[in-house]
Amino acid sequence: MSLPVDAVILCGGRGSRMQGQDKGLVPLAGVPLYQHVLAALPREQLGRIFLSANRNLSTYAASGLRVLEDVRPGYLGPMAGIEAALLHSQADWLLVVPCDMPRLPEGLLAGLWQARDGVPVVRVHDDEGRHPLLCLIRRSVLPGLQAALAAGHLAVGRWQDEMGAREVRFAGHWANCNTLEQLAGQSSPDA
Repeated sequence: MSLPVDAVILCGGRGSRMQGQDKGLVPLAGVPLYQHVLAALPREQLGRIFLSANRNLSTYAASGLRVLEDVRPGYLGPMAGIEAALLHSQADWLLVVPCDMPRLPEGLLAGLWQARDGVPVVRVHDDEGRHPLLCLIRRSVLPGLQAALAAGHLAVGRWQDEMGAREVRFAGHWANCNTLEQLAGQSSPDA
């Protein structure tokens, strides 16, 4: 059963912590990171799935998914990718996931969906802390997000706090592969 939720996989950074490589395309067990994330999403429950990217657009487009570039120049980070997805989505809610987290919490969408009432943002908290980029965002927050971007406030967690985010605890820990060293320590999610 599909929920009124679209999703975006955030792939659009400079790759500064990946020695300039496009993080979403860096392979893990021979498969680009973003494809591991895509495979982990509950596609049958989602509407449209977008990829937020600012480089290698044709490579991402070969996935068959809609690829969205930031509407603002200058690689402003995840908030700009979320903005682009909210501008293109017609769903009431947007599930946001980063491309560098090949293992997603089990029941991610269901857990966030159940906790959404009365708040504009629901995000994951695990054994290690909060994950601002594992979140469910109400489409109506777009003007507030755009105002934050226009003011140069780019910290996703801080913006979510200002919006009144709720945290949902998921047991375990989901490592981000922010660097090549962290990626080297990961095994394939299918292993």
